[in-house]
Amino acid sequence: MTTNQHHQQGYVYRRNGAWHVRYREVVEQADGTVVLVHKSHKLVEEAQCRSIKTVRKLSEEFLRPLNSGANRPTSGITVPDFVERFYWPHVESNKRPSTVNGYKKMWKRYFATRLAVPLRDVRTHHCASVLMDITRKYNLGIRTVGHAKHLLSGIFRSLLSG
Repeated sequence: MTTNQHHQQGYVYRRNGAWHVRYREVVEQADGTVVLVHKSHKLVEEAQCRSIKTVRKLSEEFLRPLNSGANRPTSGITVPDFVERFYWPHVESNKRPSTVNGYKKMWKRYFATRLAVPLRDVRTHHCASVLMDITRKYNLGIRTVGHAKHLLSGIFRSLLSG
């Protein structure tokens, strides 16, 4: 299947007191196959926006990355899947075993469950709030927080270079 997507407007509809948009997206599955899936996204509460014209503008903004080609099929996989499939092999071939061991322990303890979202949905403020959350929950020192921050930075930097 080709990964080219045509421009789409999406189907805007109301359900359960909110406006939604239905759209299609090319997504890479966990086994590596690429499929076209139908998705729905909640745009806004109905009480906040009554005009269909305004809702269509919100829909266009939401679909802009898909229509511009900015989203790749791999952006649909979750952060933990990306780390397991792409980041660990890269780290294991470029870092010492003790460094790899430390990274894996830190990932498993602090981030694996907190960042279980698609790559395309992760924003800087999500990572910052996760760092603040683990700092408070585990009463981490400044050096441990620094190491955690560097681990996250390395993961997302490898996305840009790969």
